[in-house]
Amino acid sequence: MPTHLLSSKDLDRFLNVAARAAVRAGTAAHKRFGKARNIKRKGAIDLVTEADKAAEKLIRAAIEKKFPHHSFYGEESGRDLRTSEFVWVVDPIDGTTNFVHGYPFYAVSIGLVFQGETVLGCVYEPLTKSLYTAHTKASSKKNGRVIHVSRTARLIDSLMITGFYYNVMDNTGYDNMLEFNRIVKCTQGVRRDGSAVLDLCRVAEGAVEGFWEYSLAPWDVCAGGIIVQKAGGTVSGLDGKPYDIHSRKCIVASNGRVHGKFIRALKGRSAWHPSSVPSGKRPSVNIIPCAGTRT
Repeated sequence: MPTHLLSSKDLDRFLNVAARAAVRAGTAAHKRFGKARNIKRKGAIDLVTEADKAAEKLIRAAIEKKFPHHSFYGEESGRDLRTSEFVWVVDPIDGTTNFVHGYPFYAVSIGLVFQGETVLGCVYEPLTKSLYTAHTKASSKKNGRVIHVSRTARLIDSLMITGFYYNVMDNTGYDNMLEFNRIVKCTQGVRRDGSAVLDLCRVAEGAVEGFWEYSLAPWDVCAGGIIVQKAGGTVSGLDGKPYDIHSRKCIVASNGRVHGKFIRALKGRSAWHPSSVPSGKRPSVNIIPCAGTRT
């Protein structure tokens, strides 16, 4: 692992630049929230606005001013041609569709990869002025205060969150409906809010127990993934192995305690059954359980 080559001071310096850029970009973008113009389509339902491009331009300028030899990989501009051990992975507005419609769930996401490993993440949510940060030698924080994943240990006590990627309409990706159906019957509920990086931050701060989604790009998960991990959570693929942000395969993030059960439930191999709940606490409605008998 290359992180021993970077000191806490180095990482703090990188993170401070990212945080300032994220807040500036998010604050500027928020002025156009629900009022975006010049909306274009990258796909049938994949939108991009002038606010996305302006935010990415601002972030890129801030990073290149401080670290001119680092590489930059943005959702809107792609990857530059510079060769560097450091690659900044940026989503200027994660949740553009929400942003366009005035739905209050979007964020700026900035991650840094060093020698192939994500070493820091910074996410800014303009609507709540929440700044989530983490690096390999510091705990995850929200507005400077340390955050932790939840301690929930059973699926039936868990709230989950997921998403459906933009290729859901063109049959090039997996539509996630089978997994959604399995998890909604095994837990206290499943939410879908339209920003993967904020979904990951919700896992990190203990608001939900787990997140999964297919086909996500590196900028969707780079920053959020390390924020979950440094908050005490677990991030993996559906096979339980470490997640590769370039894989576009299913990402599974959780508080760690439910991780194995969560993966088994996603695969339909094991989940909650009414017999696992004390009789005095069983719901009176007719629930169709998932396969399996234990959480």
